[in-house]
Amino acid sequence: EYAYIQEERVRFLSTPDETATLYIDLAIIYAEKLHNIENAFRSYRLAYQSQPNNAEILQAWYDLATKENNLSELITVVEYKTKLTPSFDLWMELGTLYKKSENWDNAILAYQRAWELEPTKWSAGDAIIEIYRQEKNYIALYPILAQKSLLNIPAKQKIEILNKQIDDFKYENKRDQE
Repeated sequence: EYAYIQEERVRFLSTPDETATLYIDLAIIYAEKLHNIENAFRSYRLAYQSQPNNAEILQAWYDLATKENNLSELITVVEYKTKLTPSFDLWMELGTLYKKSENWDNAILAYQRAWELEPTKWSAGDAIIEIYRQEKNYIALYPILAQKSLLNIPAKQKIEILNKQIDDFKYENKRDQE
């Protein structure tokens, strides 16, 4: 009954702060008292719409999605978080979430975005390599492997490595065609 009253109050509020606060209260009530997780997520979405720059709303929503192990909600929240405060770690997390949902294209895009922010952190490149290997996309994989193998080594070794990678690529490609 209290949740219903709170929802009715939202209709008469004028400021985004008041609206967001009420929706957050509703989310807590739905989650903790009524065990209605879907309405809790709905309330967090509405609170976020009222105040899209409020990191606390996103964190509370994220915490509930994590607690409930709700992959879809986690993806949505982390997408919003990357818009609010883009960082290497958030983009990596988003890539991992997309990977768990088997959304390979978006996972690669998220890892690429992380890598753009921190080009010296190879964990993003390694994540992309893993996906390309899994998908047997050797054409996309080769340039990344070549780039990785050429870091901080003498020129003569670089040539040897590239020649080996070309041979490996030919072998893998031939094997896949058979």
